Amino acid sequence: MLNGIVDIGISSLPLEHRGVLVHWIGETACVAAVRADDPLAQAPRIALSDSASRRLVTMQNPYRLRPRLDSAFARAGVRTAGVIETNSSLNALGAVRAGLGLAVLEPVTALGLPVEGVVIRPLDIRIVFLFGVITPEFRPPGAVTVAAAQALAQTAAEILPDFVLHDASQHGAIFQALYDVPHDVLNPIESTPREPRHHRLIESTQRPRGARSAARRRPLSSTCPRGNG
Repeated sequence: MLNGIVDIGISSLPLEHRGVLVHWIGETACVAAVRADDPLAQAPRIALSDSASRRLVTMQNPYRLRPRLDSAFARAGVRTAGVIETNSSLNALGAVRAGLGLAVLEPVTALGLPVEGVVIRPLDIRIVFLFGVITPEFRPPGAVTVAAAQALAQTAAEILPDFVLHDASQHGAIFQALYDVPHDVLNPIESTPREPRHHRLIESTQRPRGARSAARRRPLSSTCPRGNG
């Protein structure tokens, strides 16, 4: 995006990069992914407690979705048998299909790019996922790019059942709410290769310790050996 190779992109928050124009911000809820033959696939909704003593496949990046996942599991008092980390939602879905665990992840990829043999279910609690459409700031978007940004918002509203559209000007307020959560951890770790509405996002009683603290998280129990990727 910053080198001008592409005209439009979609990215999770935070989106405060010099040279990037944010068109809109979308809010939705994370989902659970299980193998089609998993008994949980028959349930209309999956609870965080269902992942207790099971291996969890989740996101690795400590500056985006991961802190909110950590916080949700810590508040629910749920301990997993281990965690496989990846920076790709498609990798997470592939791990679920291979029978490596249950995944909790963002719904844009999970619902927008269905993977055969994997069932997506809503969670019993709301874990917010935020993303936006961006274009290069140094190149004013043309009519086709603007139309594409609008079409993406419409498609998101159709695919994501609880989608909420926010004005791009709300990024600062959303960013603060986004990190106003405790930086807890998920347990042992294994790594793998129209008019927008303003909406209250997150409630918390604990102030953030800063983005850098998330990168120095320690697992609550012993760390599993890391794989490639």
